[in-house]
Amino acid sequence: MAEPGGSVHFLCFGPLPGEPPGRAAAEDAMRADLDRLHASGRRLDGILVLGTSGGCGEARRIAEELQTRAFEARPDEDPPVIVPVPGPGDRGATPVGPLVAHGLTTGWPQISPGLWRGQLADDIVRPLETQVFPRLAEWHTAETRAIGGWTRGLLPGDGAVRWRSHGRTIGLVSVNTVFRMVADEFRMVADDADETLAGCSLEQLAQAVGQDFPAWAQGNDLTLLCAGRTGALPALPADAGASLWAVAGAGEPGREWVLTPGQADRVHLLLRADATADRAALLDTAARRTVRPVGAARPAVAAPQVPAPRRSEEPYEAKPLLDAFYRHAATARMALVLVSGPDDDGTIDTDELNRRLADAAFGAMPEALPPLHETWAAARNRLSPQQLRQHLGALCLPADREVRTALRLLRAPWSCVYDFTGSNRLAIAARSVTPQTVSCVNAVEEPPTGNRPVFDVVAMHGRPDDEGSLPDFSDAASGPATDARGLWFRRLRAQLLTQPVLFMSLSPAGPALWETLRAVGWTPGELDFPGFIVTPEGTPADRARLREAGLQHIRMTPAAFVRDRLMPGIQALEDGNRALTRELADAQQGVGVLSVSGLLENAPAGDRTFLQGRDATWGDVRDRIAAPLSLVDTLRARAARTAEGRSPIILLRGRAGSGKTTALMQLAYRLHTGADAVGWVDRAASNPPRAIVEQAREQRFDAVFVDDVQLFKGGAARLLEDLNGNGETLVVAGIRTTREKEIDAAFPAEVVSSDELLGDDDLRGIIETLDSNALIGDLKQFRQMHQKVDELRKRCDQGLLAAMIEVVSGTPFEKLVESEFDELDAESQWAYAFVCFSDSELIFQKRGIDRADLLEIVALPDQPSRRHHTAVRQLISMNLLVPTPEGWLRCRQRTIADTVVAKVLKPKKRDLEKLVGRLLYFYAGRAAHIRDRNHIDRRAMIRLLNHDTMRTLGLNPEAVRRIYQGSHLFLGNDPHYWLQRAEYEIQMDDLDLARNHLAAARGCQGGEQDYFIRTAESTVRLRSARRDPASLPLRQDALKALNDLDDVVRKHRGLARNAFVVLIKEGVKWLHECHADLTPREYRDALDLIEDDIALGQECIADINQFQAAVHSTAVIRTRLRATAPGIPL
Repeated sequence: MAEPGGSVHFLCFGPLPGEPPGRAAAEDAMRADLDRLHASGRRLDGILVLGTSGGCGEARRIAEELQTRAFEARPDEDPPVIVPVPGPGDRGATPVGPLVAHGLTTGWPQISPGLWRGQLADDIVRPLETQVFPRLAEWHTAETRAIGGWTRGLLPGDGAVRWRSHGRTIGLVSVNTVFRMVADEFRMVADDADETLAGCSLEQLAQAVGQDFPAWAQGNDLTLLCAGRTGALPALPADAGASLWAVAGAGEPGREWVLTPGQADRVHLLLRADATADRAALLDTAARRTVRPVGAARPAVAAPQVPAPRRSEEPYEAKPLLDAFYRHAATARMALVLVSGPDDDGTIDTDELNRRLADAAFGAMPEALPPLHETWAAARNRLSPQQLRQHLGALCLPADREVRTALRLLRAPWSCVYDFTGSNRLAIAARSVTPQTVSCVNAVEEPPTGNRPVFDVVAMHGRPDDEGSLPDFSDAASGPATDARGLWFRRLRAQLLTQPVLFMSLSPAGPALWETLRAVGWTPGELDFPGFIVTPEGTPADRARLREAGLQHIRMTPAAFVRDRLMPGIQALEDGNRALTRELADAQQGVGVLSVSGLLENAPAGDRTFLQGRDATWGDVRDRIAAPLSLVDTLRARAARTAEGRSPIILLRGRAGSGKTTALMQLAYRLHTGADAVGWVDRAASNPPRAIVEQAREQRFDAVFVDDVQLFKGGAARLLEDLNGNGETLVVAGIRTTREKEIDAAFPAEVVSSDELLGDDDLRGIIETLDSNALIGDLKQFRQMHQKVDELRKRCDQGLLAAMIEVVSGTPFEKLVESEFDELDAESQWAYAFVCFSDSELIFQKRGIDRADLLEIVALPDQPSRRHHTAVRQLISMNLLVPTPEGWLRCRQRTIADTVVAKVLKPKKRDLEKLVGRLLYFYAGRAAHIRDRNHIDRRAMIRLLNHDTMRTLGLNPEAVRRIYQGSHLFLGNDPHYWLQRAEYEIQMDDLDLARNHLAAARGCQGGEQDYFIRTAESTVRLRSARRDPASLPLRQDALKALNDLDDVVRKHRGLARNAFVVLIKEGVKWLHECHADLTPREYRDALDLIEDDIALGQECIADINQFQAAVHSTAVIRTRLRATAPGIPL
């Protein structure tokens, strides 16, 4: 799979500080930024040396060190290129002759035409190379020779390269802007050279790129021009200047140039170039601001007075717009983006804040007011925190102020409210709303979390009345990848692609509105849902601009709209609030036992796509799309009560795709039609087992069905027993043969296999169902029914699902799955792969992905965009992904998901590493701060972190370590993260690294007394002692490990299952291999301790398979150890 969408990163540094302390600090700052970039999952593409302090040696050393550091961090990718560019400090001390000096200064108009025609190479160019820039020219040539496609310019340091990045074209131009600033033999130093000579011309740029420069630049999505010093730039067509950025290492600040800082301890910029289908942008990641292109900084030139046809404005009709708004509001899926308002109540808005901060930061109001994020960066540098808070206070209302309009706004059925006002108005209103339904979130400090039982009011710039951190008005797109606010912007972008939105603004022309639309990635075009905006009528130009932005304009002030259109009693709003209340209640209560009666009532009609390989729905069962099988009769017979009136527990075991779930649903439907109250627990269950049992008892079900009981892992057997209630309730559960270890072999249940051969009647029923739905396929070639039955029986050897898919499609199951994947484009492949991986047996605690979440994951490390949305829509239209009513997407059948993982993803190790790394990175960002282990995002993260999952993937250890390291910024303070890393290293037998990770786990909050960490530490000690039995310190460590394990199992008993297993398996191995070096008392005490703890385990976890397996596997060795145990002398 090709890597989808991305950004290009350049580390640019100018002359290094002359003093060693300053130089060391500057180098450390560059290394730190590079490490942060790698930790966020991004790569460095280029190192641009924008002039040196002279001599090139130090600059070359640090550039090459950074290049090596980048390569070591991402060894499977090409290292970043190095492009040195001449600056003022690179001019040599050897003066040039007077003719050269004259030609480059006062005689320039006369000699320049000949120079650009290539006629003065010996007279001008060679002296520049050998006398003026000898060391820089040699270094530049050595580096650029290794860059594929590099075009060498005429002058030393000139050249260009164009490459394709994620389907977009990036141009990089290196230009010598100081070649005319030379000294002649009468001026011994070049410092006296006229600085107005710095710059470049169109002819020089044409030589650098090898063709007409404007045409070359217009052929790029983004062009970066780099120089050692600022200077005059030539006039360019608007199309070329709009996507051209210029960066330099020294010179005078100017609106056309970006300068490296040139500070005592910081001389670099880390720039991110985004060239997407939606826009081109250059971001200064340190200052967290968007850099203006060259074209945007130039004064506007009056356009020629060409008459243009004016499109007449369509008559405004409010009713159709309001009807459309109410239709979407009734679904409770609409998001609100509040730019300003809703009241004009005497507080300032962010546009006025921008003007006040600009005046304070720049000393006067700029003629062209910059965006707020640019003003904010300057204000942070120039104003004190106290001064900033004084300005921010003008955004806020007194805490006791009545905010009736804001309160009514919050009572509308929004799925989420994104507050860009910077005010405390909504926070005051939220205090009057039921606290269980609204949560005020400070986006600067709190990252987004899925599946919350409240709707969020997100202060996207932070809260100005918060006594903690300052608000943040910087450009979120340029912030760190782990920044909470940046994660909220990603979330909002994804939601705008998947649900309707309403913007509110006090003015249709305010810069804050258009800056917000840019920041959230709003682009006009056809999406699944509309975008509405409530703002006053404005001028005809304002209205035209809103139309071009694709926004449906409701021409009212926000206050009037809230007063007149969000009033109580409107049916659509009441419907939306009921839907929102149900959704929040479901999130609060979690998903547990569902009534089959309700599932059938809400089920859509059955569809023949079930016969083509989709999971069965209740509509398929009710409408008899699924053929009835004798397996259901077998289950029904086993479900009868005993003579004593007890209902049994039935386990339906079978391989993937054998029809277990469909059979369970058919039996549940049969019992329901017989007037039994029937409950259903499937993979959507999010509640813990105890809550599920309580729900089942409250609803007094006659029967409870559990699909995929392996979801509950070691607690599966206890759950089934508790649901059964000592025979009061029939319990029927499905389990895969690959997961049978989750249920003890001695568990008292009736076992029925779905893998047994289907009878003739079963096969005949399937054939008749296929035929009646016009899906008989190549079975039609057989004339007689018995021939068709025999043929279908042969194909059922690989499973019922695979057989039906082969009949319907005419292609063997695995081949069909592989070909479906291979035929997708790269974006769709990634989206499909993420869903299949989450649905597969590897991550069996999660079923499907929220649609907005999927867009975020597919887009990583970039922002969600229309192309990601299009890829997901394509998968849905192809029926490869199935949407659920809750907005989730899942693979059409779990067996297909397993096959995609096993046959498509696992063989592609590099792609598999990226896939798992992105999933873990996403869920780490979501769940790092969550401590509830039953939270759906936390469960997904824990499963991805699990060392057994990593081992099962079949990746090499370095790949697994890179996956773990990719989420380190989120999880570095999480003891569970370090524990799983340590457990993986234990499996890899790297005990030193495991010991290191366990020490880090202990250092995290809550790690010191964590019994899982103590158990892993004991494993390391016992294994280390086995490596060197004669070592007294290691022997003492091993004895301490046994005592620690004994302490854990006696304190935590049934909760410490793994500690029991480790004590038995690792303790017995150590004692067996090292007993010769023990004293008689140590030998006897260790053996007695193990035997006593086995007896304890038989009391509290006798039904746990892993415990019994450990007891049985060590039985022979323990017998031998008892037989050879030394006596204790009296």
